[in-house]
Amino acid sequence: MEYILSAREMKEADERTSREMHVSSAVLMERAALAVADVVGSGRVLIVAGLGNNGGDGFAAGRILMERGADVDFCLIGDEQKCSPLEKEQLASVKAFDSSIEIMQTVPKGQYSWIIDAIFGISLNREVGGIFADAVEAINKHREDGAKVISIDIPSGIEADSGKVLGCAVKADITIACAFKKPGELLYPGADYVGELRRADIGITERSITGEIKTFAPDKSDAYLPARRSDSNKGTYGKVLVIAGSEEICGAAILSASAALRSGCGMVRVYTHENNRIALQTALPEALVTTYMDSTIKLKSAVEWCDIAVIGPGLGTSDIAKEILEFMLKEAGVPLVIDADALNMISKQPELLKTIKAEAVITPHVAEMSRLCGQDIKSIKGDPIGTARDFAETYHVTCVLKDARTVTAIPGGATVINTSGNDGMATAGSGDVLTGIIASLAAQGEKMSEAAWRGVYLHGLAGDSAKEKFGAHSMTSSDIIDAIYTLKR
Repeated sequence: MEYILSAREMKEADERTSREMHVSSAVLMERAALAVADVVGSGRVLIVAGLGNNGGDGFAAGRILMERGADVDFCLIGDEQKCSPLEKEQLASVKAFDSSIEIMQTVPKGQYSWIIDAIFGISLNREVGGIFADAVEAINKHREDGAKVISIDIPSGIEADSGKVLGCAVKADITIACAFKKPGELLYPGADYVGELRRADIGITERSITGEIKTFAPDKSDAYLPARRSDSNKGTYGKVLVIAGSEEICGAAILSASAALRSGCGMVRVYTHENNRIALQTALPEALVTTYMDSTIKLKSAVEWCDIAVIGPGLGTSDIAKEILEFMLKEAGVPLVIDADALNMISKQPELLKTIKAEAVITPHVAEMSRLCGQDIKSIKGDPIGTARDFAETYHVTCVLKDARTVTAIPGGATVINTSGNDGMATAGSGDVLTGIIASLAAQGEKMSEAAWRGVYLHGLAGDSAKEKFGAHSMTSSDIIDAIYTLKR
């Protein structure tokens, strides 16, 4: 995984690098500028700078490009006397390089191949207005006319910790994240503005970080399924119980059970309504099937058989479903992945989560989360990290808050922002597939919390493979299951 730093954490790391590592702020600025200049291709360049150190990065990048022979124009938004000390030095350096350089005060018209956005950086915490909003609008107009836009650290107008658009924001083609990525670059709507997100090593390392970092994102090193052993048998890889499906719904049980098997667990048993027996045995002959009509008498033996249980997909909210849920929470004593209808029933009595006898992962989408925590959907989407963390700590469960950027919060531990997946996965049954993957990873020996965030990441990677094959409009949840084979073993 890679560290994701808030604006405050990034500022502290920057200051510690200068104070304790004896790498000056000027050196850090020069390295950031070099990283930006190295991305710029041929053609005319416009630097649009604000009044802080982000603007200093921009002026330094422009000077480096001039040293390389590029045609560079400069625009400073605001009063030059209010520039930060470091930016004043960079501005003086530009003027010393070419005394004829004109520092414009508004974004000029004309044809540019590249626009470098260096207005605000990660410290912005207020609405963008006035001449700054005019500059943002002008940059976006240049982009519409064909210019490539590079934002330094984060697109100007995006709040670094939440991804909120503060009035208006630059739409970048490439964003160069200095040292570490920020939450607002990964969370929506900010993620829609960053374009291609690249991380630049500018000299601030993990050794500069103070305190415990709690936010992470998976990277390519996390893209694997649990290892297999040559001297193994089906019992080696765990047994998953899928409690799913009601008198009228069977598909969710099939999807969840199939995803668990395809992800590598050794055995799956589906506990479902009697009406679903034939459909399950036809669609998934590899799974064991135990059924109920109006009694949970067989449930205890099914629980004793398994290593982990999924509960909720397509289960309904009938009296028998409520009886099954209460038994699993209060008496079963096995690790649980709780989803869908189980969450809908729990939302009537959230305190039920505190009765669980073992570790649990919940997987609500934002509407289910709204019912669980009593917050409106807008506020949840505005702060998914805070919402998931608060719920995880309150109820001592790992909370997988599903959205375009799924956030997994571990009680007392890390929060992981997922970066895989695509809009084609917004299709019926996708969540059922995810529960099966998470349960399968846990059955194979991964910690529940790790199975949760890695399951989300692998689910998204499989979805990306399915999109590549079928397209976002045509892919289905079954295609995601079929694409699990593309993941590394």
